[in-house]
Amino acid sequence: MTVRTRILPALRAGRVVVVDRYLFTPLGELLMHRVPTETRAVVEPLIACFPAPDLSVFTTVSAQEASARVRRRAAERDDPLGLDVYEQRVEAFRRLALSNSRLLLDTTRGERRTFQDLIPHVVSGAVGMR
Repeated sequence: MTVRTRILPALRAGRVVVVDRYLFTPLGELLMHRVPTETRAVVEPLIACFPAPDLSVFTTVSAQEASARVRRRAAERDDPLGLDVYEQRVEAFRRLALSNSRLLLDTTRGERRTFQDLIPHVVSGAVGMR
């Protein structure tokens, strides 16, 4: 719904659209959980509805760091998910990024370094954009 009612009209109007990670979360979850064929048959055709981005950025960290980051959130201190689930998630998103030739940035080096690594990609992607 968001793609059809907000993203596509903005792109048609020549605007730059930035979409957060939740656009790719369902795809990563499909890879991670190896959902039934029937579910894939419903979801996979929807992927073609998404406009191809000029730049997609995926971030990655170790499973241990991902788990620690979640547990630092007050509401998720008692996160019941085991490290094996985080390992599956990290690997699923890494495969999703690499299989689609997307930029994969390691955020364990800190926010400043991650943005320094990102900026050249944004600048080169913006050349020619209006």
